[in-house]
Amino acid sequence: MEALLARVVGDGFWLIDLFGLAPPSEEERGKVLHLVSNMIADHGAAQDSLGSEE
Repeated sequence: MEALLARVVGDGFWLIDLFGLAPPSEEERGKVLHLVSNMIADHGAAQDSLGSEE
């Protein structure tokens, strides 16, 4: 799931740049990447505490 989320975000940024669709500022990109990184880390920690993998 983590890889899919990272890919969707990466593909979204790429498409925004490709088509020039109101690209986010560098600060906004950083915030999105920070949020996604935290979500992935939190999901991984939750999975570790449950003792299972997806």
